[in-house]
Amino acid sequence: LLNLAYDNLANKVLIAETGAIPLLVACLSSGSDAVVAGAAGALHSLATLATNRAAIVDADGVKSLVAMLSSSTEAVREKSAWILHNMAFDDEIYKGIIYTAGGIAPTVALLSSSSLLAQRSAVGILQNMATSAKLRAEIGEAGGIAPLAGLFSSADEVLHDMVAEALQMLALENAKNKILIKDGGGIPGLVKLLSVDRPLAHERATAALQCLA
Repeated sequence: LLNLAYDNLANKVLIAETGAIPLLVACLSSGSDAVVAGAAGALHSLATLATNRAAIVDADGVKSLVAMLSSSTEAVREKSAWILHNMAFDDEIYKGIIYTAGGIAPTVALLSSSSLLAQRSAVGILQNMATSAKLRAEIGEAGGIAPLAGLFSSADEVLHDMVAEALQMLALENAKNKILIKDGGGIPGLVKLLSVDRPLAHERATAALQCLA
């Protein structure tokens, strides 16, 4: 299924229509690492379509994907985080489902991953969830801000821009998070972005600093 779904829109639709998604979600709870990895890979390919992400939610797949954020297999963590990142962008309801499934703590833990792909997806999850006032407060309470700000030390420019936008959302109308960003070293990281030769970095940093002011 992974190979059939990869880069083939018609197959992605057909696989979903034949009822494969609930079966793949069930495979995430398998005791076999190989089965879990295969299922996560197939769901990752299928989840490039918003309709298929919705089908994963309908199959109660969010709970399993959240559990996979703590998998011992890096590729499974990466693929699960990517799916959740996109789900958190799709729909306000999905953000709440991810939160209810306990998604914030393992996402925060992924910020310290050695995998750049996992780090980007983790930042993306938090950034998208932080559009909710309740969830941005929960992220702050979960200790997510200091490790997020710590990613300014990464060599990855895309990650820097994502972190700046995430901090902007976390600071929005939240006095406690503003203090956490300041204490976590977020302000020097944002100010440093103002000196790089990238307009997007300037835009994101300026917006975040404005929310912090």
